[in-house]
Amino acid sequence: MLEFIALIIFLIGFIGMAVIIAKKMPALAELSPEKTKDSVFFRGIKKKGSLFMKGTISKTSHKTKNYLSRFRQISLKNKDKFSDDFWRKIRGEK
Repeated sequence: MLEFIALIIFLIGFIGMAVIIAKKMPALAELSPEKTKDSVFFRGIKKKGSLFMKGTISKTSHKTKNYLSRFRQISLKNKDKFSDDFWRKIRGEK
């Protein structure tokens, strides 16, 4: 009995999807790839996306440049703290 009810629900859902797809087919057929590429909507999205990417790249490159300059300054400060035989002491050599 439970399987019969599940089968009826499945068939009703499948028939409903088929009806919706059949009604939307003419509208989908009118949309060609050439029309969608040249539409104002897609050009606007493309322009906004490129502006977003340019802004993001410029921000990250600026941050990277700041980090590198800060790390260079820190390494120059800390260079005097290490003696010439630092690695020999680490290895245990004399």
